[in-house]
Amino acid sequence: MSAIRSPSSIEVGLPGARVVFSTRLGGVSTAPYDSLNLGMLTADEPSRVRENRARLAATLGLGESAIAMGRQVHGAELASWAEPPTPDQAGYRQPGEMIEVDGHVSDLEGLALLVLTADCLPVALASPGQV
Repeated sequence: MSAIRSPSSIEVGLPGARVVFSTRLGGVSTAPYDSLNLGMLTADEPSRVRENRARLAATLGLGESAIAMGRQVHGAELASWAEPPTPDQAGYRQPGEMIEVDGHVSDLEGLALLVLTADCLPVALASPGQV
């Protein structure tokens, strides 16, 4: 059996955007988070989550800081991203209180809007130009 060293993903092309669904394969986290855990709000080692996010970004051809996310709270708030998050932003590099949102909006090329799901269905809307 060969080891998977990069994240496995399924890509969907939308007008003006690319949607990627990752699997749990290709990360460095150990049980019970094995292997590609992307969530900072877990008891997983933050260094492992950072490495997993870096691997995902590299697989997508993006820089490590090109991933934006929030803490999903089953609400109606959206985060509008005019620029990528900074490395010192809460929840980006270290666990902490992230912005509480359930969706993301951006027209930045090369910015990944990360949404973690379990029992909720993710919805992606895209348009060439502005939405």
